[in-house]
Amino acid sequence: MQTQPVATPGPPPPFTNMTSLPDQAKGYTDSVLMKSERVTAKFFPQNNGTFGPNQATTIRFDVTSTMFLDLSRAQLVADFNMETLAATNNCILDGGLGGTISRISIMNAAGQLLERIDDYALLQTVLLQCSDRARTHADELWLSEGFIANSADPSLDLTSTGGITTTGQNNNVPSIRGSADDMYAIGSDAGVVTRQLSHRLHGAWFQTQRKKLLPPGIAFRVEIELVDSAHECLQSQTADASANFNLTNVFLNIPTVQIMSQGDPLDITIVLT
Repeated sequence: MQTQPVATPGPPPPFTNMTSLPDQAKGYTDSVLMKSERVTAKFFPQNNGTFGPNQATTIRFDVTSTMFLDLSRAQLVADFNMETLAATNNCILDGGLGGTISRISIMNAAGQLLERIDDYALLQTVLLQCSDRARTHADELWLSEGFIANSADPSLDLTSTGGITTTGQNNNVPSIRGSADDMYAIGSDAGVVTRQLSHRLHGAWFQTQRKKLLPPGIAFRVEIELVDSAHECLQSQTADASANFNLTNVFLNIPTVQIMSQGDPLDITIVLT
């Protein structure tokens, strides 16, 4: 007599779980790996407006999410606007968009200070100069952050026409060429320039090295304090007291991660990307 095969139930269908991970699952290379979906979330300042040395210098963000947050990819995004620039002057941004930041503070929902980084502009300049991004993606750094990774570029030669009079304090770029057609110019010959720039945030809270995910429901505040004077982050060809900038359309860009659970965590094999 031939017996009929017994039907066995298949694996449970995948479902979305936005609040918890399977046991032992952490994501990335040292953990059980899992399927996920990544969506970028924008967080806008509580004191939305125009920011700069002659405007409000503190930007406050209250951040919380019902999904996991990938803080290692958190970015500050803003329109960088040269407000004023004297005629025959030429100006570049020393240290990129991150060079405009004097201090970053992180607080929990109760207002307790979790982390504070003073002299942030100088710190991020050193970190970027020593990073793989500066060595292998110099063009991407310039286009996205306004950061000049190749400080030996001939366009920055002090011996060229003109010369530098006013220097920024981040010391990423040692000099500036005098001609107005400088490829790195953020503003030149009284031209008012607007560029959208982004800066990947650094620090222990943003887990630049560990790359862990922040669980859902954890609220925190980010306070970004800008430099007091535009000359702290600008290098200009002439001693131009009028040179100034502001930031508009400011927001934080943080990827959220939605976990796709498949029942048995041991069967999960796809890495977060």
